[in-house]
Amino acid sequence: MYFVFVLLYSHNCLSSWRNTNCCQWQGIRCDNVTGAVVAVDLHNPSHVEFWNISGELRPSLMKLKSLSHLDLSFNTFSGIPIPKFLGSLMHLQYLNLSKAGFAGLIPPHLGNLSHLQSLGLADYSLHVKNLEWVAGLVSLKHFRMDGVDLPSVATTDWVSALNQLPSLMKLHLSSCQLFGQIPSPPSLN
Repeated sequence: MYFVFVLLYSHNCLSSWRNTNCCQWQGIRCDNVTGAVVAVDLHNPSHVEFWNISGELRPSLMKLKSLSHLDLSFNTFSGIPIPKFLGSLMHLQYLNLSKAGFAGLIPPHLGNLSHLQSLGLADYSLHVKNLEWVAGLVSLKHFRMDGVDLPSVATTDWVSALNQLPSLMKLHLSSCQLFGQIPSPPSLN
């Protein structure tokens, strides 16, 4: 699995990654019949630094053709951009990158993930140019973008863009600056 990630970690959170059978590694789940990797769950369960993963994701992650679940939330990827190639993981049903330390533009390539049912992108270091890319997320049920910088879409018809998601059941957009700055109440002095 080294070909997929270059990870730096603290504590012994990936100590099981030393043997050759990746299906026995912590955070990796394989299909019982085919043996293919179907889930990579390396989220930080305690949200504290001693379980902290950083590093880079490599395009060879696309070799995991059966991958349906990817969770890297609450880690420290040190401000690197979300890789565009994640939009090529066509079997993904669950993607959580919330508070993982990614920064910059959310790649519109994520709109290619038509099987995605849950997408977590909550992070104050992320932004979008528009929400047109969400139209391709036709299976999306849960969408979390809390804290994402969205003022650039506030003047667009972002509600219509989100209304194109036929399966959407939960939407989290708190602290996104969609409605501009709320003025302070006038002073009583």
